[in-house]
Amino acid sequence: MDYLEICLISAVVIAVGIFMVRKPELCWRLKHALDTEGGEPSRHYLAAVKVLGTAMIIIPAVVILVSVISLILEAAGLG
Repeated sequence: MDYLEICLISAVVIAVGIFMVRKPELCWRLKHALDTEGGEPSRHYLAAVKVLGTAMIIIPAVVILVSVISLILEAAGLG
């Protein structure tokens, strides 16, 4: 997998993470759309989705940063 593919996949994961942090209730509804009727998510579920979403923002951002640094070092002949 080359750096561009890694960055594109990471960008998609970041977008999903942002969605999870901003709209955890909608994530719950999407996940349980066919399971329940009129139920609401617990505070623990909402907190867990926000933590997972935050991780899905931070980890791919670090991957993109490392990929860009690797490309720069490779172009400069240092890597």
